[in-house]
Amino acid sequence: MTDAIVKVMVEVLSILAIATKEINQRRANTFLKKLVKRTKIEDALRRLEEVTLEEARMAAAESLKAVHGVGSNVQDTLKAVEDRMRGMEGVLQGVGDRLQGVDDRVKDIGDKVINSAQTVPLAITAPIIYTVRWRENGTTDSR
Repeated sequence: MTDAIVKVMVEVLSILAIATKEINQRRANTFLKKLVKRTKIEDALRRLEEVTLEEARMAAAESLKAVHGVGSNVQDTLKAVEDRMRGMEGVLQGVGDRLQGVDDRVKDIGDKVINSAQTVPLAITAPIIYTVRWRENGTTDSR
């Protein structure tokens, strides 16, 4: 990219040098004849146009390369996220299994509390019984 910019600057300086040389001769007639003939100036401008086109192509190629790199990074990130999500599914399934085990144990404890309610005063067991019933059927009724 810097090579193309350097070439453009060289051509611009070449054009300025040709124009300065013609002006410094202070021969208006010669200057006009050479400008009309345009060999040096025309060649320099043509070279400048070629170098400018080359620089534009290089800039477009660099932009395309950068866009391709970003697209590749996005694909890699997406794949990593999908892999992590697959890993989390197993973890969540394990948590669900553990919670089911805890739920079963709580139900067993609630059943034991209800069965032992005859030996323990009602003031102590009533809140526990109501909680277990609420958990089982959404109400504190013994239906």
